Amino acid sequence: VFIALILAIGTYQRNKIWQNDLTLWKDCVKKSPNKARTHASVGYAYFMRGMMDEAIEETKKALTIDPDNPKTHNNLGCIYQEINRVDESIVEFKKAIHLYPYYAAARSNLASSYIRKGMIDEAIEETKKALTIDPDNPKTHNNLGYAYAEKGMEDEAIAEFLAATELSPLYANTYYNLGKSYNKKGMLDDAIAAYQKAVNLDPAHGKAYEGLGSTYLKKGLQKHAIIQFKKTLDINPDNSNLHYILGNLYNKEGMIKEAIAQFKNALRMDPDNLGYRYTLATIYYNERMLNEAETLYKEVLKYNPENATLHYKLGNIYKTGGYLDRAEAEFKKALTYKPEFGNALNELGIVYTKMKKYEMAISILKKKIELYPNIVDAYYNIACIYAIQNRGDRAVIWLKKAVLKGFKDWEILSKDRDLQNIRESSYYKKLMSKHYE
Repeated sequence: VFIALILAIGTYQRNKIWQNDLTLWKDCVKKSPNKARTHASVGYAYFMRGMMDEAIEETKKALTIDPDNPKTHNNLGCIYQEINRVDESIVEFKKAIHLYPYYAAARSNLASSYIRKGMIDEAIEETKKALTIDPDNPKTHNNLGYAYAEKGMEDEAIAEFLAATELSPLYANTYYNLGKSYNKKGMLDDAIAAYQKAVNLDPAHGKAYEGLGSTYLKKGLQKHAIIQFKKTLDINPDNSNLHYILGNLYNKEGMIKEAIAQFKNALRMDPDNLGYRYTLATIYYNERMLNEAETLYKEVLKYNPENATLHYKLGNIYKTGGYLDRAEAEFKKALTYKPEFGNALNELGIVYTKMKKYEMAISILKKKIELYPNIVDAYYNIACIYAIQNRGDRAVIWLKKAVLKGFKDWEILSKDRDLQNIRESSYYKKLMSKHYE
């Protein structure tokens, strides 16, 4: 009977030898159709080629002939496990163990299925039994470490991963798991060293590169993180979340063109993700690419029509473009859904000012002052409105209030055209001369 499969956490690495052996074993089946061993071997060969339906069929034929073979039950469990028929895999592993209680490989595989089911305590118990039988199996130590890590028992996990590396220093996945546990404990340099060993052993280990990137990010080394995330995407280019993360890093580095490209990649892979859409829209908005921003914000609004921030940003886009009626409508919607939205009150006041609806502008800005009496912009904007109307006394009163509240932008005071009508007032002259003394 062919050897038992011992599946560690992760995808079983298929051996190319079985590509050719399938023909050999199928020929054996023709010659000896009633031998369980030949059907089991054909099933394994199918398994190694990824032909799971055929693998199940042949392995079941073997069990029909020899139903009490623990290794064949173990192999059928491994096939089920590979295609995520986890409950059925558990049944088969238990049958194997019932037939041969000292079957360490079957117990280790059963633990792997328990982990997939979230049955961590059962997995730990079964893995410990496997290690009692076969204490020097590095994959079983790795699996026990994984189970401990799932329970947040990082010290115990690290001990098992280190034991696995002592027994066999060639398993990249063990170093990857070790890196994750070090990372969770904040042992960032140790995590980097473990992840680096993983990628040295397996240069195609995308998750290890991602782990390196995440750890560098925790250390504040954004450029190093970018390099590692790019390596991850070279291996797994369809990871939309990683494109999104990379886009945010590029944005923080001021690499806007690269950030936009990554956000577009993320959206192409996950077009229904509103978070990706909103973030890209905000990049466009900040870069004054207002047409692109408008399109994306509107798409997000279809799914979240009561989002005050989205209406506020659309209002600003329309205000910048001179579409004051549209801007007014969007700011009003923002305030409908969030009446205390100070920025929306302020911008609506500015829009009313541009529309020469001065009394409405003043009314709106006074509402903001009621809500936020210590924010100076509303006082200053009311002063500007009165100055535009050539109501100098009222303008000076509100300018005094703004200064008393802490308005200190002297450059704006000296250049703002809205204050033109009060520049000759004694208060304004005294204010400016005092500043420039």
